[in-house]
Amino acid sequence: MAAVSSRRSHRPKRESPRGVTPSKPILEINAKHPVVTRLKDEVRHFDDWANVLFDQAVLAEGGQLDDPATFVKRINQLMLEMRGGESPIVDPAER
Repeated sequence: MAAVSSRRSHRPKRESPRGVTPSKPILEINAKHPVVTRLKDEVRHFDDWANVLFDQAVLAEGGQLDDPATFVKRINQLMLEMRGGESPIVDPAER
């Protein structure tokens, strides 16, 4: 099972004057997944890992990311750090 997933609610919605009201997305987190349990001890890059998990859920649902370049850069830099390389995560807006 995935660490996170996103889905649309299947509850019936009241109709708006223009038609059916779209359902809101639901983010489901598998608290037992190894990636999620690893976050418990993460301090340095918690926000980066949380963003990666959220973006993965969006992609798994078939959605598109607002900023795919930031997603790729974040993944690459986190992988470099995992192998022992020091590579600070830089906001693309700061380039």
